[in-house]
Amino acid sequence: MERLLLFVDPKHCFNDPVDLLISTIIAISVFVCYVPQHYRIFNTKTSEGINPWFLLYGSVSITCNLFNILILQANNIYVSGRFCLQNTLGIIQIIIQWFMFTIFLILYIAYFPEHKKYISDMSGYNSLKSSIKWRVSRYVAVFVASFFIFTLIVSACLLIFVGKAEEHFITRFWADALGVLSMFIASIQYLPQIWETWEIKIVGALSIPMLIVQTPGTFLFVYFLAIREGNSWSTWIAFLIAGILQGILLALCLVWYYREKRGISSRSVSEIEAQSSESSEPNESSSLLDPQRVREN
Repeated sequence: MERLLLFVDPKHCFNDPVDLLISTIIAISVFVCYVPQHYRIFNTKTSEGINPWFLLYGSVSITCNLFNILILQANNIYVSGRFCLQNTLGIIQIIIQWFMFTIFLILYIAYFPEHKKYISDMSGYNSLKSSIKWRVSRYVAVFVASFFIFTLIVSACLLIFVGKAEEHFITRFWADALGVLSMFIASIQYLPQIWETWEIKIVGALSIPMLIVQTPGTFLFVYFLAIREGNSWSTWIAFLIAGILQGILLALCLVWYYREKRGISSRSVSEIEAQSSESSEPNESSSLLDPQRVREN
């Protein structure tokens, strides 16, 4: 999910009403665009169709971006002794996006499809083991939490014991490295989800309204970067790639959505439910077993 913060001059703070209005609208939009995704998972009680690697890349990218802006702009909250709302809104935008994407990951884990958590262990009758996707999903959650804690500790130690970004090369290098890593991961974030959506040929738990809001917003962000004086193609190329991939994912979701509406989807919801029901039968040919049924037996 791309960063839509409005770039400001860290050395000056004019608190221009137009810039403040745009920054406020962007901050609200970042919050609102995730609400349909959260509601869809919560309402359907399933995160079917969402790729864990997509969530991993997104979480790492936004975490890197969060600490990059905190290190580089935290001291710009006050400029010339007065509070700068314009600079603060840029930080708030990233914090909101990090929070909303983290909720996205939590909902994915909480509503992971029960029938996909376990598979039969051929070493014994009625024995179960975690499916590969469920194990990967749990590893992703642990890694994201660990990465956040690690980045927080390193960033805090550098600021406290080494110096601020403008005072010491190491702190500046760490902040720049986080920024570069964030941009690189953001440019490939959607590849796993595109593959997943293509493979299952259903929209699943993905929210089309979220993608409809985010995709044009990404291209608008690229446009503002491209026309900004002093920026080169290297500044916005990663976000352009991410926007293109985001558009491809949106197109796939729209195609599968209308196929389902016309009743020609290769895998309808009813077929998925039927497959889930059949897989819960305790027989040797079943590849997916219901843990509750096994315990009852």
